[in-house]
Amino acid sequence: MSNGSLGVISGFKRVRFEGQDAGGMSLSALRNRDALELAYAITIHKAQGSGFSHVFVVIPERYGLLTRELMYTALSRARESVTLFVQVDDERKGAARLLDHIRRRSAIEGRRSSVLHSDALQYADIPEADVKVKSRVEYIIFKKLREIAALVGGFAFAYEQVYPLPGRTFELHPDFTIRLASGETVYWEHLGGLGSAAYVRDWDERRAIYEANGDGPRLLTTDERRGISDVKIEALIEALVAGSVPSEDASDRYSRRHVSLR
Repeated sequence: MSNGSLGVISGFKRVRFEGQDAGGMSLSALRNRDALELAYAITIHKAQGSGFSHVFVVIPERYGLLTRELMYTALSRARESVTLFVQVDDERKGAARLLDHIRRRSAIEGRRSSVLHSDALQYADIPEADVKVKSRVEYIIFKKLREIAALVGGFAFAYEQVYPLPGRTFELHPDFTIRLASGETVYWEHLGGLGSAAYVRDWDERRAIYEANGDGPRLLTTDERRGISDVKIEALIEALVAGSVPSEDASDRYSRRHVSLR
């Protein structure tokens, strides 16, 4: 045993240090028991509201349990340092893949309150009177559009306005329909569910409609996979008004103009 060795104390009052045999040694055999420093293990949920100088977080490869809200709670418990132990099969790629899954998966984004009226269950936020949006990101975009329109002008916008589909039996509602002073119309679709294969397939069908109607060049798409920046959203809207929004995705996978919100 050397300085800094970690040991595990069993219910039989025996301690086993790393490198020792399975039997370990009796606590009574330790000459200086005051030199031992106890460590405690609790769940992340149990740790809410508590703070510790040093925190060790064990992240199991259990995708169904992990969300970014849970990880935020774990990381914010530490005052001085935090160490992650990530359980993965592939050390080179597995940890990054698991952490990216945690960053993209939210436990609260899809929540809807049953106290709302039945025709409004899919809407979560109200940025202003008589306007309901479906997500916190759409709420942020709406408020920023309203702010810049009032301060700078040069455009008008509407949320989920009906997109004209002659001859079709269903309706399409772009997240934001923006009409610039130049007369150009831009359809801004925020793709908040790109982590879902079903969502991506649905978006591919929606994009095909825009392209078939000749509105592919007028389509702007965004995502939040790297997070959200208020400054980036403001810069994006200002570039949109100026008529110069370059795509950040050279593959044109989601649209001809696709931009991250961070």
